Amino acid sequence: MKLRVTLLFVLPLLLCAGHFISAREARGTSQALLAQAQAARAAMDAGDWASAQAQAQQLRAGWDEAHARLQLWIDHAQLDEVSRALAGVEASVQARARAQGLMQAALLEEALRSLPERNAPALGNVL
Repeated sequence: MKLRVTLLFVLPLLLCAGHFISAREARGTSQALLAQAQAARAAMDAGDWASAQAQAQQLRAGWDEAHARLQLWIDHAQLDEVSRALAGVEASVQARARAQGLMQAALLEEALRSLPERNAPALGNVL
């Protein structure tokens, strides 16, 4: 009986703690990658393609590292959305297509902003 009561209280507590920890991790990762994406967009806007290329490479490296952790608790469709936008930014930088690059960078920034928002521990996300 004690085991059941203990599990009844401990299991929900562990689940809630895991959800809050994952939300905090997603928020921190998203903010770090968002800063890099904004730097890449600013470089593209200024026409500094060498800097934009470097920023895109740093962003790809950061995303590849974060993707392994985030795929444990974030919907894969959301992660794919970020990956597609990042690939668009990289292709635009390679082609030196300013307008296309700025659009892809805006899509990437929006996808990165939405990662922690869609998974935030809120009543609307639970129901």
